[in-house]
Amino acid sequence: MLTRGFNFNLLEVVVVVEVVVDVVVVVVVVIIVVVVVIVVVVVVVVVVVVVVVVVAASLLLVVVVVAAVLLAVVVVAVTAA
Repeated sequence: MLTRGFNFNLLEVVVVVEVVVDVVVVVVVVIIVVVVVIVVVVVVVVVVVVVVVVVAASLLLVVVVVAAVLLAVVVVAVTAA
């Protein structure tokens, strides 16, 4: 008998396999949740950066337009005087 030194039955093997499968499923679910959280954080950061850049660009455009108008007013006032 090859299994003479072993004292196991099929039920113990099934229980061990179920525990291993449960652990693997939990690990995979945790990895998926972590990856999803990282992706969500990256997307939020990218959206915030894009919004900040657009707002800064629009404010810069407003400043440039105001400066151009003031420069035109000064030029007109100097040439009229």
